[in-house]
Amino acid sequence: MFTLYLRRLRRYAKHNLSSKSWLLPSGQRPVIELLGDTVGSVEDVLEHNTLLPLTARFLETDDHLFVKAHFLGDPHHGLQAKLGMNGPRSGWSKVRLLRCPECMKEDIACCGNPFWRRDHLVPGLLFCGKHGVPLHEACEECMDFAMNPERVLHAGHHCGCGLKPIGDAVSLSSAQAEIEIEVAKAASQLLNSNYLPRFDQDGIRAAVEQATVQYGIVSSGQVDKRAAVDFFNASPLTPTLRRTGLNRVGPMRFAKVLRGDEAVRHPAEAIMLLIALYGKWRAVEDVFHAGPRRPQGQPKKPETSTRVLPLSWTYPYRRIAQKECFDRDESRHILCYSELRQQRPELSHDQLQQFFPWHVRQFLSRARLTEAGVDVPVPKFGIERDKKLDVEFARHIDEQGRRLRDSQYSGRICKRVLVRGFRRSDLFGQSHLNGRLGESLAAVSRNKESKEQWKARTRSRAA
Repeated sequence: MFTLYLRRLRRYAKHNLSSKSWLLPSGQRPVIELLGDTVGSVEDVLEHNTLLPLTARFLETDDHLFVKAHFLGDPHHGLQAKLGMNGPRSGWSKVRLLRCPECMKEDIACCGNPFWRRDHLVPGLLFCGKHGVPLHEACEECMDFAMNPERVLHAGHHCGCGLKPIGDAVSLSSAQAEIEIEVAKAASQLLNSNYLPRFDQDGIRAAVEQATVQYGIVSSGQVDKRAAVDFFNASPLTPTLRRTGLNRVGPMRFAKVLRGDEAVRHPAEAIMLLIALYGKWRAVEDVFHAGPRRPQGQPKKPETSTRVLPLSWTYPYRRIAQKECFDRDESRHILCYSELRQQRPELSHDQLQQFFPWHVRQFLSRARLTEAGVDVPVPKFGIERDKKLDVEFARHIDEQGRRLRDSQYSGRICKRVLVRGFRRSDLFGQSHLNGRLGESLAAVSRNKESKEQWKARTRSRAA
């Protein structure tokens, strides 16, 4: 019966419901206590009806208590950051209401309807870990909670559109699908707190370091970038890791993960990394059954020197000295920049600055040159980038409007539903883009409906 708690949440919620609130809603203690005779205690619900047993394995204790307090009490902000589900690489782990058609035949509640299985709500998973089939979703209209609140009735409910497998899973090869199924199966098993009790943040860091030292990726506490690139390029999980962006060895954060200094917070990412390092999930199980151990004999980092540096060596002193030197010759540097600007008008401001040494370049700013009356080149990169973004956004709006009309969307087609699904759906709210989204605004104008157009379309649909 507690599988209907999200529907009841709409009555108690004091904030707008979005797809993210399906993952970890807030204010659930009164709902659990209201249904206590049927669903059991609060701890029973946390263990069997939420994703907390899975996410707790990848979080520090304080972060886990933060997420738990959000679930039971008032809403807490910053939840996605705690779970590793935001940031520039988070587009692959969308929060979607997915379900398995085979599970819906087996998971029947006492009301006779299939219930939502928490395994399928883990962002980033594409397959059912139990049956190995692609997860399914409904149409755009069913995903509009405001227009169709009954979509939370049960997992098999939809507006008549039927359920279709998600495109990310259908487009995979058989080898990639097998890997994704193994990841989904491991995530489902980790939802059980009694499974691999040593699988936590400390154990994950130790297991990663144990494997990277063994393969020579980490030596003497340092990451060999070439060895890491060669290893992950040769791994059969490379396409899967590329989907998450985790195989980019360049960023310092990934180097910390390979050294065992940090652990990946996202459950699917951490599972993929461990499978890539050990080959199969069964090998990962063997490591955690035995207990992962950090390699011994790693050299200690040299202690920080306590020697007092001369004043002339300190950064503030050198910064002041460079500023005074620039101020003495400021007119000469500005004149030189102006002459270069006339000789090489095709160069940008950054390219013109390369003709000057660093101690001059850092003070030769656009504002200082403009105040001196110099014609500074207009930045082209940002403008060109915004133009491409505007074209891409307008194309998405046109495709979304056409898809909604073809699917006989019963709601009114407005700007809110037209921008849904774009990788940066909040573009219209960003002030620095004012005046740069002309094509996108035109696309909204030609696709959105007035109240009369909406009524006319729905009447023709009914007829």
